[in-house]
Amino acid sequence: MGHRVNIKDEYRERFYRVPKVFMTNEKYKNLSMNAKMTWAIFRDRTDLSLKNNWIDGNGDVYFVFTYENLMDLLNIKSRTTISKIKKELLAAGLIEEIRQGLNRPNKIYLFSPEVEAEDIYTI
Repeated sequence: MGHRVNIKDEYRERFYRVPKVFMTNEKYKNLSMNAKMTWAIFRDRTDLSLKNNWIDGNGDVYFVFTYENLMDLLNIKSRTTISKIKKELLAAGLIEEIRQGLNRPNKIYLFSPEVEAEDIYTI
């Protein structure tokens, strides 16, 4: 017999989802694994934004993620590396950052990856 479902199971089974198109579409295949993982972390963060009602006047969900938080989560010691990851995501059209002003973190908007017909067959 198995074990009863426990609250610890809920936390143990939480995970980040990485779209398969990141592995099949030429536009995303060359993204670093750090960039792909960061996108998944950002996607997860949008759930918290919805709970906090971080939605702009257009109905777009945004979030705030400091360099320090991302460095800690990815176990990366360099702000330069985090900057490079964000530039990759910007270049791929997967995020947009809006400056909020001096000493305030940027608002980050997440974009869904584009899926082409051939991606569907590959996936």
